[in-house]
Amino acid sequence: MTLADAVVDCAFYEEGCRQDGRLDVEDALREVEGRADGFVWIGLHDAAPSVVEGLGERFGLPPLAVEDAVHAHQRPKLEVFGEVLFMVSRPRGTSTRTSSCRSASSCSSWAPAT
Repeated sequence: MTLADAVVDCAFYEEGCRQDGRLDVEDALREVEGRADGFVWIGLHDAAPSVVEGLGERFGLPPLAVEDAVHAHQRPKLEVFGEVLFMVSRPRGTSTRTSSCRSASSCSSWAPAT
Protein backbone atom coordinates (compact mmCIF):
# COMPACT_ATOMS: atom_id res chain seq x y z
CA MET A 1 0.00 0.00 0.00
CA THR A 2 1.28 3.45 -0.91
CA LEU A 3 0.89 6.69 1.02
CA ALA A 4 -1.72 7.89 -1.48
CA ASP A 5 -3.74 4.70 -0.90
CA ALA A 6 -3.59 5.08 2.90
CA VAL A 7 -4.44 8.81 3.22
CA VAL A 8 -8.16 9.38 3.71
CA ASP A 9 -7.80 13.04 4.74
CA CYS A 10 -5.06 15.64 4.99
CA ALA A 11 -5.57 19.20 6.17
CA PHE A 12 -3.80 22.16 7.74
CA TYR A 13 -5.15 23.66 10.97
CA GLU A 14 -4.32 27.19 12.05
CA GLU A 15 -5.29 28.58 15.47
CA GLY A 16 -7.36 25.44 16.03
CA CYS A 17 -9.42 25.83 12.84
CA ARG A 18 -9.26 23.64 9.78
CA GLN A 19 -8.30 25.63 6.71
CA ASP A 20 -10.30 25.16 3.52
CA GLY A 21 -9.50 22.31 1.19
CA ARG A 22 -7.94 18.90 1.31
CA LEU A 23 -4.18 18.91 0.79
CA ASP A 24 -1.72 16.29 -0.28
CA VAL A 25 0.95 15.49 2.31
CA GLU A 26 3.72 17.52 0.64
CA ASP A 27 1.50 20.62 0.35
CA ALA A 28 0.51 20.23 3.99
CA LEU A 29 4.15 19.99 5.04
CA ARG A 30 5.00 23.15 3.09
CA GLU A 31 2.04 24.90 4.73
CA VAL A 32 3.15 24.09 8.28
CA GLU A 33 6.93 24.56 7.89
CA GLY A 34 8.27 27.52 9.82
CA ARG A 35 4.98 28.18 11.63
CA ALA A 36 4.37 27.93 15.33
CA ASP A 37 0.60 28.30 15.16
CA GLY A 38 -0.54 25.37 13.06
CA PHE A 39 -0.51 21.63 12.61
CA VAL A 40 -1.21 19.04 9.92
CA TRP A 41 -3.88 16.36 10.29
CA ILE A 42 -3.30 13.24 8.22
CA GLY A 43 -6.00 10.59 8.42
CA LEU A 44 -4.71 7.14 7.52
CA HIS A 45 -6.63 3.91 6.99
CA ASP A 46 -4.88 0.54 7.10
CA ALA A 47 -1.48 2.14 6.47
CA ALA A 48 1.45 -0.23 6.06
CA PRO A 49 4.25 0.18 8.62
CA SER A 50 6.52 1.54 5.88
CA VAL A 51 3.99 4.32 5.15
CA VAL A 52 3.81 5.38 8.81
CA GLU A 53 7.59 5.20 9.15
CA GLY A 54 8.02 7.31 5.99
CA LEU A 55 5.65 9.97 7.35
CA GLY A 56 7.55 9.94 10.63
CA GLU A 57 10.82 10.60 8.80
CA ARG A 58 9.29 13.27 6.55
CA PHE A 59 7.78 15.18 9.50
CA GLY A 60 10.76 14.59 11.81
CA LEU A 61 8.73 12.68 14.39
CA PRO A 62 10.40 10.89 17.30
CA PRO A 63 11.22 7.26 16.39
CA LEU A 64 9.59 5.89 19.56
CA ALA A 65 6.32 7.70 18.75
CA VAL A 66 6.40 6.32 15.20
CA GLU A 67 7.05 2.82 16.56
CA ASP A 68 4.03 3.21 18.87
CA ALA A 69 1.88 4.31 15.91
CA VAL A 70 2.97 1.29 13.86
CA HIS A 71 1.86 -1.07 16.63
CA ALA A 72 -1.89 -0.49 16.51
CA HIS A 73 -4.42 -1.62 19.12
CA GLN A 74 -2.63 0.01 22.02
CA ARG A 75 -4.40 1.26 25.09
CA PRO A 76 -5.36 4.95 25.00
CA LYS A 77 -2.49 7.13 26.20
CA LEU A 78 -0.86 10.54 25.98
CA GLU A 79 2.93 10.84 25.98
CA VAL A 80 5.42 13.68 25.55
CA PHE A 81 8.41 13.13 23.26
CA GLY A 82 10.45 16.33 23.54
CA GLU A 83 8.37 18.97 21.77
CA VAL A 84 5.82 16.47 20.42
CA LEU A 85 2.66 15.16 22.06
CA PHE A 86 1.69 11.63 21.03
CA MET A 87 -1.85 10.42 21.62
CA VAL A 88 -3.47 7.05 21.07
CA SER A 89 -7.25 7.16 21.28
CA ARG A 90 -10.23 5.00 20.49
CA PRO A 91 -12.65 7.08 18.44
CA ARG A 92 -16.33 6.44 18.85
CA GLY A 93 -18.74 5.96 15.97
CA THR A 94 -22.41 5.27 15.55
CA SER A 95 -24.00 2.37 13.83
CA THR A 96 -26.56 3.61 11.33
CA ARG A 97 -28.55 0.43 11.78
CA THR A 98 -28.99 0.61 15.55
CA SER A 99 -27.88 4.20 16.38
CA SER A 100 -25.71 2.77 19.14
CA CYS A 101 -22.10 3.68 19.80
CA ARG A 102 -19.38 1.28 18.86
CA SER A 103 -15.62 1.46 19.36
CA ALA A 104 -13.44 1.92 16.30
CA SER A 105 -9.85 0.76 16.04
CA SER A 106 -7.18 2.77 17.81
CA CYS A 107 -5.94 6.02 16.37
CA SER A 108 -2.58 7.76 16.84
CA SER A 109 -1.94 11.49 16.72
CA TRP A 110 1.07 13.75 17.07
CA ALA A 111 0.98 17.44 17.94
CA PRO A 112 3.45 20.11 19.06
CA ALA A 113 3.83 20.07 22.84
CA THR A 114 4.32 23.84 23.02
